[in-house]
Amino acid sequence: MTSSHAAKRYARALFSLSQEKEVLVAVTEDLESLRKLLDESDDFQAFLDHPLIPPTQRRAAINALFQGRVTALTLGFMLFLEEKRRLDIFRQIADAFETTVNRHRARVNVAITAAAPLEEDQVAAICAQLRVRTGMDVQAEVQVNPDLIGGFRIKIEDEIIDFSLMTQLQNLKQKLITA
Repeated sequence: MTSSHAAKRYARALFSLSQEKEVLVAVTEDLESLRKLLDESDDFQAFLDHPLIPPTQRRAAINALFQGRVTALTLGFMLFLEEKRRLDIFRQIADAFETTVNRHRARVNVAITAAAPLEEDQVAAICAQLRVRTGMDVQAEVQVNPDLIGGFRIKIEDEIIDFSLMTQLQNLKQKLITA
């Protein structure tokens, strides 16, 4: 089983428990905060990833750092991951949990990368089309990448929809080479 499959399974289990114990909102906030901490602290990521830290020492540190700061379910989940030696995939689990929560709320996050800055009405039009396609509320994050030359690229979870000029030129080049 690959790490991403394991992360999805752990995320679904945590989601189910969160719903069952009626703490879904709190656990979602906990995981968002922990992901932010991972983004901001290389030391915290190294702590989670380091295979030579003794389990008792890591459990004690997790308790000291997070007891009273996160829900009991989140803390217990982190300790469970330590017991299973799976803290190294915590970020993937948090990402998969966010995806699961978004699906539950009929919401999807998309990343739109454009060659030039997009106007608000352009973003709104893209989101409207994606709403029709997915049947979900679309939350868009827009980035600019001039290397695309023109057009844009949309990433919806694991799917990429590419309308960039760069890709069109590469496809044309490939057709000319193989013709």
